[in-house]
Amino acid sequence: MIKTYKDTEGIVIDQQFTSKLMDYEIEFLNPITKEVEMIESHFQSSDVILEYFLKANETFDFMLNYYKKLYQELILTKQSQILNFKKYESRVYTNGILSIQENELRNTKNKTVCLQLLDIVTQQPIYVKTLKSLSVNDEDILLADYGDYDQSGNLLRILYMPTGNEQDWVTYNQSNLSSLGTELGLDLSYYLTATLEPI
Repeated sequence: MIKTYKDTEGIVIDQQFTSKLMDYEIEFLNPITKEVEMIESHFQSSDVILEYFLKANETFDFMLNYYKKLYQELILTKQSQILNFKKYESRVYTNGILSIQENELRNTKNKTVCLQLLDIVTQQPIYVKTLKSLSVNDEDILLADYGDYDQSGNLLRILYMPTGNEQDWVTYNQSNLSSLGTELGLDLSYYLTATLEPI
């Protein structure tokens, strides 16, 4: 495996420089595909968090049993492809106990389109804790934040920023979002519900 050392801003650094930093990361890359297989985050407090990306033939339970004695905090993430999007299913374990479970959908530019927390008992989405965003030219122009969907997953409100100024946010809801879509020339129906996967 290839190791790459990075500071907290994602800038590649030399291994010897890590002793001068309070926090840093080590990315472990597959030597053939150059894809990140795991990330060790090191903190001043001596805490080390591992984020491990599961391979197709690996399960959450198997990798948890393998790593839980080595790391107090462990993030296991499974990646899959849905249309032009990447889906990330992540589970956070503290001392081997599941503490957070979430799904994330990212576009081809690796920007988050949807982030959805799951109930760790029922494995069902918590719609009121779903976040959705739309980026155009790397700028977020549409944002549905936590609490912007009701418990059934229906849109209550969504913010639109027509300019680069955050003070210009305009609120839309389920009844008038289609008019914004027409104005922008975009199909915004994905944002009407808190469902993760595009229809």
